[in-house]
Amino acid sequence: MNQLNCLRTLFLVLFSSFFISVNAQNISGTIEHASNISLYLFSYYGNEQKLIDSSITDDKGNFNFKMPDTGIQYEVRLGNSSQFFYILKDENDVKLKTVYNPNQMWNYAEDSMKIIKSKENKEFYKFLKYQRSWMISQYWLLQMLRLYPIIDPFHKTLVQEYNDRYENLANFMEKSKKNLKYNAHRIALAYYLPNPDWKMPDPWRDSVMAAHFFDNFDPSDPIFLYTFVLPEKMEMYMKLKTNIRDEYGQPVYDEFLFASAALDFLKHTEKNLAVRNFCLSYFLNFFKDQHLEKAFIIVYDEYLKTEEGDCGSQDDQWAWARKLADKYKGIELGNPAPDFVIPQKNISLYDLPTKYILLVFWASWCPHCTEEIPYIYETTMDFPDSTLTTVAISLDTVPQMLETFIDIKNIKNRWIHYSEFKGWNSNVVKLYNVYATPTMFLLDKDRKVIAKPISYDELSKVFIKLKRGEL
Repeated sequence: MNQLNCLRTLFLVLFSSFFISVNAQNISGTIEHASNISLYLFSYYGNEQKLIDSSITDDKGNFNFKMPDTGIQYEVRLGNSSQFFYILKDENDVKLKTVYNPNQMWNYAEDSMKIIKSKENKEFYKFLKYQRSWMISQYWLLQMLRLYPIIDPFHKTLVQEYNDRYENLANFMEKSKKNLKYNAHRIALAYYLPNPDWKMPDPWRDSVMAAHFFDNFDPSDPIFLYTFVLPEKMEMYMKLKTNIRDEYGQPVYDEFLFASAALDFLKHTEKNLAVRNFCLSYFLNFFKDQHLEKAFIIVYDEYLKTEEGDCGSQDDQWAWARKLADKYKGIELGNPAPDFVIPQKNISLYDLPTKYILLVFWASWCPHCTEEIPYIYETTMDFPDSTLTTVAISLDTVPQMLETFIDIKNIKNRWIHYSEFKGWNSNVVKLYNVYATPTMFLLDKDRKVIAKPISYDELSKVFIKLKRGEL
């Protein structure tokens, strides 16, 4: 009996060893011209990359990584160069061959890729090949079609090549629809958009693509959290939705367009909370970095504002957004401006004896400021102190530079000059979320923000309304 148990134990050990060796997946291959260089394996989560392994090629450029247990898409970076290639997770081994050629313009490692083993990655690189061909045609052929004389016979060749490239991509996409067991096909379909008439203007073409953006793309699919897809698609959608022109053909810059694009995208993620939270965080951070305050507030109020107001927990994942929303709302049109004390006058902003207050954030080292400040100064002289008081808040760090400029330009009388000499780290600068100079705020008798002109020209128009009693 003991002998039988021993045989059973031995069989299980041997079988387990065999099973592990057979099913252990590897990413291996050969990289030409890449002997003894470091390779770094990264995984994706949203727009973040995490280093999970590293290796070094041998004298012939051979390498090997063990397939990670988690993740879907990986990036292999070649040394300290700009060369890299992508690999999708496969239940079987992945074997490949590519070329190392350090180049700032072209990614030879990806463009030269040959997948020797792995059906998943063969399908993925078919997609990348068709996509690259189509992107080149969108950038180069489209411009050539629009510039090249239509009467010349070669124009027909350009049209044919342009259409053939899209047809190749479309054929691959249609086949991918029938076999969604491959993540490669789900990723590919995320980029499947119509090809509007090349003769039409870009804003019209973009509106058509935006209208069909989610036909083959479900952003709530959790696999996209582990690929490069979501960040690319979010920015792509915003570009399509905000490419609007006025009747004169000029771009329309409206923060509501950005907010509307974000809200449309977020509606398609609500089936998966993790995806929705990632996309919400991405949009809010994008608006913060691009200083799109109105767009930030619109999206924030839609998803994060509580019924009691913005008093949610300050230790949750959205604490940073609540804090920033409080700051933005403090300087929104119609809201009371943040109060502060003016040391040299020993008086608070709210207690200045005047009907209106103009805050001007500027710096003597700012060329745009030095050009506009004298004109701003002159136009404020049209009002008596009892009607308008100007507080010029400098972002200078060297007192002598500020004093010299004030004296030379003769802008000392009637303006209250204030500076902490801390530059962008000044408390008042942070209080008003100033990110550019000059920045101005016009406050009414209740110290509410009634205008935020960004130039002398805009300020002049505001003052015209002020004189007419329209503010």
